[in-house]
Amino acid sequence: MAEQRIDRRHIIKGAGALSAFGVLAAWAGPLAAHADEGPDAEGAHWTYTIAIDSIANDANWIALYGCGTITPSQVEGGGTFVHFDHATPKPRAIRASGTWKARALLGFAPRGAFGVLVAGVLKMQVDLIALEGTLVPPGQKQARIPASVQVVVNVHNGGLETGVTEGVTLTYPNGLTFLPVSPPLGQTMFSLISRKGDGAGAT
Repeated sequence: MAEQRIDRRHIIKGAGALSAFGVLAAWAGPLAAHADEGPDAEGAHWTYTIAIDSIANDANWIALYGCGTITPSQVEGGGTFVHFDHATPKPRAIRASGTWKARALLGFAPRGAFGVLVAGVLKMQVDLIALEGTLVPPGQKQARIPASVQVVVNVHNGGLETGVTEGVTLTYPNGLTFLPVSPPLGQTMFSLISRKGDGAGAT
């Protein structure tokens, strides 16, 4: 694939955020979105975990780490990331590295549970806060990069498949899109911790 140039005009300088988990793809629609409704959605409460690499092309890789919670109306959480140039010698050149935070839920479609493990597709808007790297404008201490993320989890042992490749897809404002590496480098997971009327969550 040909490398896509990341235009600094699309990177909005801003203040930081912190803590938990992530993924991507660009969607239109309101930021104050709700999870997809379904027979298992009412009153449910899930967690998500991410520790995985995604790739846009030879020169653009991203490693995402984090965790958080999902309800039918919102997503919370965040974590850390490193966007690096995989075409450079080791140690790879860093383009952006810092923290990320979930900003808005675009949709969550669970596909069923195997014990507490859940298959499904999560879509959310996140803010990447770059604290170092070539995408941080000269003279600035950080840069905010809004992004769209999609996280896909299939639970093979439970026979639960979404029909979509497992992993994280992340899209920058300029259209640069990171797709799941095949075979996956890392792991994504959803876990059901409560339903309506449950008195306790899983540990």
